[in-house]
Amino acid sequence: MANPEHLAMPRKGVDAWNEWRSQNYYTQADLSRADLASADLRDADLHHVNLNRANLWGADLRDADLRGADLTSADDQYGQLCRCDLRKATLTGAGGSQYGGVYIFQKLSGTVMRVYGQETSGMTHEEIEAMQRKLQDIVEKHTTQNNAHTMKVLGELAKKVGASTQTVFPDIIQPGKRISTDAAIPELAHNIHFALQTASMIDACRTAAKNIEFAERALAGTRRAQFWTIIAVVAAIVTAIGTIAMAVAVLVIL
Repeated sequence: MANPEHLAMPRKGVDAWNEWRSQNYYTQADLSRADLASADLRDADLHHVNLNRANLWGADLRDADLRGADLTSADDQYGQLCRCDLRKATLTGAGGSQYGGVYIFQKLSGTVMRVYGQETSGMTHEEIEAMQRKLQDIVEKHTTQNNAHTMKVLGELAKKVGASTQTVFPDIIQPGKRISTDAAIPELAHNIHFALQTASMIDACRTAAKNIEFAERALAGTRRAQFWTIIAVVAAIVTAIGTIAMAVAVLVIL
């Protein structure tokens, strides 16, 4: 559950929240399961904030700093995420079924969509599948006798897909701080898998966007055709009325 003290701050406004964050930089803010529906969080400093299962329905998060934030299973349906920074953010299950297809493309338009520091959005579908097969092959061939080799090939693959080679965990001696160290084989494989999942999602969004653009052009063409058809019909009616009027006038004269 959300920390009551932390939860009270965003309700005072973004300025008050950001000031509190700057004064408590090393405190990991806990807004898990918080009800932030329709909240105005534009430009909010939400880096490394725990938003697990938070209700962000309709929240305005434009230009927000969400680096490293935990958005696991957060409900941000109809929320605004334009231009927000999601580097290293955890998005597993976020937005429910809405986090897919064209919806995510519309929501993240202009967003810094990066995974563990490096962009993955430039990978094609074929490249992503090849990397996934390579990851599976590395994991299947791994044994306790070839740890060094596995770490080497996983490290090389991580660099190619933009995955982190580090793992981060809380510092139990200094609460609120985090320690990063070289990731072990399971964490490294997980980081690569997550990076490839995100790249696949972005590739699907790119394809959906192209389909939408094509459909919009086709619809615009149809509307133009309908407009000129209506103009032609109106012109024909006016011409017919004029012809009838002339005929009536001739009959009257005769």
